[in-house]
Amino acid sequence: MPLSTDLRQGLRTLTRAPGFLLLATLTLALGIGTTAALFSVAESVLWRPLPFPDAERLALLSEHNAKTRPSGAPVSAANFLDWRDRARSFQRLAAISYDGENHTLTGTGERARSLGVSAGFLRR
Repeated sequence: MPLSTDLRQGLRTLTRAPGFLLLATLTLALGIGTTAALFSVAESVLWRPLPFPDAERLALLSEHNAKTRPSGAPVSAANFLDWRDRARSFQRLAAISYDGENHTLTGTGERARSLGVSAGFLRR
């Protein structure tokens, strides 16, 4: 059969079952929308470089103990100082403390969270 005949027959079949046509259209729309949203998130999180100079050279270090903390843990201050003094594979190391405080900036309810950082954190 030529393509135009197949197309006409397919359209006729779909118009005979409008419920199936609606379900198929909604399924396609939902699938395409979900795929587009997931790609947008993955593209912005995984493939777009970080907004830092030489972002590919940044690394995050944490302590790992398979018995007590299998998912990793923040580094203690003493270990950080030891790592910083002995590091040969890194130009420099800096620490971030995530247990900062929330501050009100304007008195109108806007809050900013502070983080503790070690000396040299913002140095280029």
